[in-house]
Amino acid sequence: MYEEIQNHIDPCDNETFNANPLRMYAVATDTLFGTAAYLPCTSLPDDVIKVRASASLPMVSNRVEVNGHLYLDGGTSDSIPYAVALGLPGAPRVAGHTPADTAVVVLTRERGYVKTNKTEQMYLRSRRYDGYPYYIEALTTRADRYNESRRQLFELEEQGRVIVLEPPRPVDVGSTGSDGEKLLTLYLQGRQAATEKLDQLSKFCSACDAQK
Repeated sequence: MYEEIQNHIDPCDNETFNANPLRMYAVATDTLFGTAAYLPCTSLPDDVIKVRASASLPMVSNRVEVNGHLYLDGGTSDSIPYAVALGLPGAPRVAGHTPADTAVVVLTRERGYVKTNKTEQMYLRSRRYDGYPYYIEALTTRADRYNESRRQLFELEEQGRVIVLEPPRPVDVGSTGSDGEKLLTLYLQGRQAATEKLDQLSKFCSACDAQK
């Protein structure tokens, strides 16, 4: 995906990406410390390894080394990183990032979703990460932290601090799903969700342009 497709089958427009002044960060989990790392992606194709680190699922993928650190999927440590984006109290400060006044947050689960620790328990039972106690702690507590972050997110939505885009119904696509029809249906649902909030998104983008 990050080599043959990215560079040959459906090449990414690296030149346009590199010319864009907007900052992009890939969130990954440091398996030694069990904490989130916000990796700046400023130059493609060199930085695509940071995106790969961010999306490397526990147990399914090998850890990805970036600058001497070994990373896995960022969802374990910070599934919805709006707190960093907004600079909320207690959130880590990321070098080069100026906290935003408002954020657009794209959820991959419907509004009523409540996470259990079923998947994380499977990872723990594998004993693959027994030598990484802080990462085990992150896996153990992920569900509670994720559900709390969603609760706070919807409070921020009521305050006008975030614009939330979410699936209108329970998602029928798993993390490793490959059913083309289901993926297309979910994609179209995402387009519809964005269309319904297009006025809000337009105002958000206009405000960003005015601040440049």
